[in-house]
Amino acid sequence: MINRFFQKVNLFYNKKQTTLYTSTLVVAMTLIIARILGIVKLHILTNYFQSRELDLFFAAFRLPDFVFEILIAGSVGTCFIPIVSELISKGQSKKEIMIFSQSLISLFLLAWFVIFLFISPFYYQLSAWLMPGYSASQVKLISEMSWFILLIQVPFLLIANIYVAVLQTEKQFFIPGIAPDF
Repeated sequence: MINRFFQKVNLFYNKKQTTLYTSTLVVAMTLIIARILGIVKLHILTNYFQSRELDLFFAAFRLPDFVFEILIAGSVGTCFIPIVSELISKGQSKKEIMIFSQSLISLFLLAWFVIFLFISPFYYQLSAWLMPGYSASQVKLISEMSWFILLIQVPFLLIANIYVAVLQTEKQFFIPGIAPDF
């Protein structure tokens, strides 16, 4: 029974969504799953932590999310996918597209590293400026958590978003759709 389930998932994964209907269905299904899991995550967090702790936790994500949205999400969606689509339409091989993708990942990681090095010495001051209303000890805790999140999370999200964009240009939406769930 479990083997049949994994066979069906594998079949679904390897199948390209060639019509607008199937693409929309897959994206909608994975979006619903992501939202349900988000509600479960918030429920778990609110049951185990006090509101003060959750407030600091969520505040720590503000700056890393901002850097991620500016550096990766905006540029991948507006620039990378059309370029890869054009390369595919010109008959470029998957190997050439992966080399291009890996080069782009290297450039993005370099840009992220430069931004990280530039803001690291000023991280406490930047956190205090972006999050007014917190005490000095709270800002220190927020800035430390946020710095760690920026250091660890953003490079993985950067790499994952490039590969998700490659999958989307190949008309495979299932893995990109469930990736945020994990």
